[in-house]
Amino acid sequence: MNSVSIIIPAYNAAPFIERALRSALGQSVREIEVIVIDDASTDTTAERVASFAAKDQRVKLIQLARNRGNYAARNAGFAKANGDWITNLDADDWYMLDRLERMLAAVAEQPADIVADNLAFIAEGSAQPWQTLLPSTGDPDFRMTPESYLIGDMRGGQKSLGLFQPMIRRHFLETNGLKYRPDVRTGGDSEFLLRCLAKTPDMLVLREPGYFYVVRPDSVSRSRSAEQLKQLKPHIDDLVAHYAHKPSMQVLLHQYSRRLHKYIRVKSVVDPARRADWAKAFVALHSDLGILPTFAGYTLYWIWIKLRRWVICYRCLGMFLTTQILGL
Repeated sequence: MNSVSIIIPAYNAAPFIERALRSALGQSVREIEVIVIDDASTDTTAERVASFAAKDQRVKLIQLARNRGNYAARNAGFAKANGDWITNLDADDWYMLDRLERMLAAVAEQPADIVADNLAFIAEGSAQPWQTLLPSTGDPDFRMTPESYLIGDMRGGQKSLGLFQPMIRRHFLETNGLKYRPDVRTGGDSEFLLRCLAKTPDMLVLREPGYFYVVRPDSVSRSRSAEQLKQLKPHIDDLVAHYAHKPSMQVLLHQYSRRLHKYIRVKSVVDPARRADWAKAFVALHSDLGILPTFAGYTLYWIWIKLRRWVICYRCLGMFLTTQILGL
């Protein structure tokens, strides 16, 4: 029986860490360990995890002395993992209870070093997801190459394949010395998976969703700053060397790097504007007028996202009130 190590980095996750733990411990696959890395939380996250660990020996708690960020926390979990497979679970998300069973069954029939599944997007407090990362139509299981992954990741937003939370063979990670870049705070999921895909022809993907991805306004993945992205960009540029055997990937990576550079320029204006530091935003825009069309497009996209989120929240509220009134 294959065993799975579930890595949960957690920082001030007291409001939702128990939900994540219940979904991990409730998996139909019993050969699991759940490693929670408390990233120097200042709330009761560690105490809540310790309570679970006292009742279930499959739960292990690692407490970091200082806040090191999501990717460094995951690396700390990797170092303690004993499972044949390793997969991540963000502290505010949760699994469907048969997620790991379905992934292990699929990879038993179609061997791969990496297997990913679809995500279901759900608003915090909602009972139903409103969309999935991958479209529901098509082959139930399929192979994804580095090229098709990167093209999908460059879509950005909530359709970016960088949101995948794959399951990866621990032996594959250790043999190739693969772990996250601890010096970046955002965008490291795609960079890490691209380095993994440089060592294997493709990955297996399940179209059926098994991961609930919670959308919250204060989510780390939604607050990327220009400075954080500047930390990421050199590592994206370094990926070209990893794909010396794939010229098609090198072309795509150069395109990816140019897009990231443009996004950094836009964020250099957006970041101070969101802090109401209008003088700094104006100076940044005035010194880089070439970014004005892209900045305008970003602004319109941001307005659209806000309106769509309001509509989703309105629908969720309507469904809740209906069930309460009708007693359903």
